[in-house]
Amino acid sequence: MNRVASLVQKISCKIVLGISMVIVGFLFIQLFFTDVKINIDEKAIFSYLDSWWKYIIAIFLLLGGTFIVNRYCKGIFNSHFIKVITCIYAVLMLCFVIITKMEPRADQQLVLQVADQFAAGDYSAWAKGAYGDLYSNQYGLILILATFSKIWGEYNWLLFQMMNVIFIIIAAIGMKKITFIFFNNEKVSQIVYLMLLFFLPMDLYVTFVYGTLPGLASVVWGTYFVLKSFEKDSIIMGLLSAVLIVLACVLKSNYLIYFLGVLIVIFFYCCKKKSKASLCVIISLLVLYSIAGHLINSCINNKVGNREQRGIPSIAWVAMGLQDTGEKGPGWYNSYTKEVYWDNNCNNELTKIEAQKEVVKSLKYLSADINGGIKFFYKKIASEWNEPTFESLWINNKLRNRNQNIPKWVQNFFDGQNILSELYVEAYRIILFLLWMGILIFLYLERKTDNIMNLLWLIIFIGGFLFHLFWEAKGQYTLIYVWLCIPYGVKGYYSLFNSINTDLLYHKRKG
Repeated sequence: MNRVASLVQKISCKIVLGISMVIVGFLFIQLFFTDVKINIDEKAIFSYLDSWWKYIIAIFLLLGGTFIVNRYCKGIFNSHFIKVITCIYAVLMLCFVIITKMEPRADQQLVLQVADQFAAGDYSAWAKGAYGDLYSNQYGLILILATFSKIWGEYNWLLFQMMNVIFIIIAAIGMKKITFIFFNNEKVSQIVYLMLLFFLPMDLYVTFVYGTLPGLASVVWGTYFVLKSFEKDSIIMGLLSAVLIVLACVLKSNYLIYFLGVLIVIFFYCCKKKSKASLCVIISLLVLYSIAGHLINSCINNKVGNREQRGIPSIAWVAMGLQDTGEKGPGWYNSYTKEVYWDNNCNNELTKIEAQKEVVKSLKYLSADINGGIKFFYKKIASEWNEPTFESLWINNKLRNRNQNIPKWVQNFFDGQNILSELYVEAYRIILFLLWMGILIFLYLERKTDNIMNLLWLIIFIGGFLFHLFWEAKGQYTLIYVWLCIPYGVKGYYSLFNSINTDLLYHKRKG
């Protein structure tokens, strides 16, 4: 049985590596030809990119920088240095939050207001067709925010943003520990930690008052405790991991992809090792997820009354993700989900039927016009995965009510109207290029691996890529997957340079 499980796991690793190679290879090549920018109206603007020479220069700079670090800064990566850098980062980011005072807008603002109203006993947001009725996927976040509203006061978004800084640090620390478990290399894990901590597109999301960053911290540490439960065959750690991963799903429903990815990996481990802890995690995840959903709906219904509407069905978001009728870009938000729900008298079942028809219609249209279909998905993928800022400038632009006393050049930076914002876009286009290349190097060098656990973030990345082919397009959704794959890029370069140094040393001795 063990031999069969090992063979299945080995084949699964090959499949994961192969699919990852195709997807990352496509994204890597796409960067050579397509430039994507998100303007102040969140519209994706596409143009042909002909400045490929910048990537060549970036590769040489990376090689030179790595040589200098290896030659002259060998002792710099130690625990004391990491602690100092973390403290500096925390202070800088907290100052950024306090000084800019980016007040929430759109969905961020609405979910906070609904949570405050719920905490105060006002359930008007659950009237037919209102926010609480429309977005049943937000119920978990609303309940959590309502609880904190009672603790720290209504609409205290500034404190939430300050906590986001802590969540990024906590998530990065968890990733450092996971990277060490994956690759058993302290230097790689420290470099990964610093790369994650100072990944600016993610850092600028500290002003994003939503479940994204607390959910990220939860899913990362949930994964860490999964790995530790295997190492120590600990049922307690297995239960803790399940609680944290389910919490991430409660905070933001998109984390269900991570839930499924972890479940797949645990299943393989359980088949191979017959571990009690792994079986406990599988059962705990499924039971807790079911209980959490039931409790959340019961809590809402007990307060607002049983409702027939049940919100916008998920298939409506897929229908919208396959449309090219909006101004923002292929598959981007165009109000279809709300409108189809309202048009069907806020009836979940009728909306589901209508949305299913729309999905079939879009798929027929895209398949009938092959060139048009290819162009649609090409642009959608580019706007989601290869827009280098991942909407981090847009999320802080002048559409938000912010501190007007901050320097004009800072305001212009967020509005994309000065040379600094242009440099930011160009710098992260190159960084994204180097990341995709580093992951490709990792995939090639690790092509013989049979350890499915080490490929966890790639499994989740594949799931996210396929999911967002059809779901609503947004750079802020895909940013998390890219952030989680940074360890593979770092390990790819580290292994490559190690291999080059070993070969050079061998030939030097031989000569």
